[in-house]
Amino acid sequence: MQRLLFFCLLLLTGCRQSGALEEEDVLAYLYQTWENSLSESQQDRFVFRTANYNFTETGYRQKFIFTPADVQVSVSQSNKVTLTRGTYSVIKDGNQVKELTITYTAPGQKQPTVIHYQVLILSKDLLLVRPI
Repeated sequence: MQRLLFFCLLLLTGCRQSGALEEEDVLAYLYQTWENSLSESQQDRFVFRTANYNFTETGYRQKFIFTPADVQVSVSQSNKVTLTRGTYSVIKDGNQVKELTITYTAPGQKQPTVIHYQVLILSKDLLLVRPI
């Protein structure tokens, strides 16, 4: 029940923020560092916060650093975290980002890793996605 209330609050916050930005292209919000907020994420929805967010948990968190040209992805291998450069693409509906696909090949990896998300909320300090 508590998780459901939290998710509803996230959705309402995102709707309020995105409603004010209908005329603005929110893709620019993507171009920053995003880290997975483990305490807020659920099995089927991942919450990413900006790098300056005050995270309550410690340890490894998935990190994406987006620029207009590419993305860097944090990869944990053999207890070592490195950043690997990759590519991404988005599907938009008007000015809103609806889907995000990230592709990267970690060192020693033969096949690329492809991560595909439905974007539920993209605002200046919240990226809420669902794997698809």
